[in-house]
Order: sequence, then structure tokens, then C-alpha cells
Amino acid sequence: MAHLPGVINDVIIKLGGSEELIGVGSITLPDVENKTEEVTGLGVGAHEVVIQGLYNSLSMTIKFLGMAKSSLVTKGKSVNLVMIAAAQGVNDSEHSLEFKKIIVTVKGAVKSSKGGEISHGGKVEPEKTLALTYYKLEIDGEVQHEIDVFNKIAIVDGENVREVIDSILG
Repeated sequence: MAHLPGVINDVIIKLGGSEELIGVGSITLPDVENKTEEVTGLGVGAHEVVIQGLYNSLSMTIKFLGMAKSSLVTKGKSVNLVMIAAAQGVNDSEHSLEFKKIIVTVKGAVKSSKGGEISHGGKVEPEKTLALTYYKLEIDGEVQHEIDVFNKIAIVDGENVREVIDSILG
């Protein structure tokens, strides 16, 4: 029995853990990309080495459905968002509707703001890009990704990729 993914049915976004953020059109989640280094030497052709447990900077974009004073105006403070989504899919053996709970938690700061385009009779879609220092993705209570820049946590696809490194460092 497998859960065939479908659509995100609904989402609630909380700013600072409690205040609901209203007027969000879409969110582009961060790409989790390993740091790499090109290595070359005598008798060795150039190749990229993937550095386990170290990741390129994470960023996330939020597109709003209009201009509002509350659109993540943080006055230099850090941003803490929790997104709770109901993902609708299908049970492949029963052909019945199923839901999974997805929780995304991010911490960081506003990196850039795009004002959007103003036109006669058109909608304005401003965007904020966040520079993240923390990113966690949970599906039905299981951690899929957790990257914490300050606390040396790196879980990717549910696996602690720093386990060996941490055991060496003590």
C-alpha cells in the first residue's frame, strides 16, 4: 500500500509561531545543495568532491497576493515561520483519498524585497526572499530535511549525514 502524492489541499502559515500570515500566494522552498570543491592534481583528473554535511546557503521566496503592511516587515528582526499543509493523495490499493501532514519550519532574515508590478486593473505580487539559517521539513511526523547552520544539524532524506563526522569530533 502506497500513498500516491497529489496536491496541497490547504496551508496555514504562522509568523513567530502564533500570528497567522495572510495573503501569501505561494512559497518556493529552498534547494538543499551540498558544497563541492574541484580537486585536481598530478596524475588525477579534475573532478568535483561533494563535501558531506556542508551545504550552500539556503534561501526561500514568498510571493504575496497584494500589498499589505504585514507582509513580513520585520524591522531587522529574524523571521520564524511555520507552515502546516494538508497534502491530499490516493491510497493505491484502496483507491481512497488520503491526507498527509507536512510541516515546514524556517528561521532566517529578509534578504530582499521585490515590490511587484503595478498596472491598471492588475494584481500586485510583491516577493520577499529569506536567507535561511534553519530549515526543517517533516512529513507525517518524520523528519525529511533538517539543516541548522548554527547547531551543526544536517538531516537529509531522513538520514543524519553528520553522524560519522560528529562521532570523529567527539
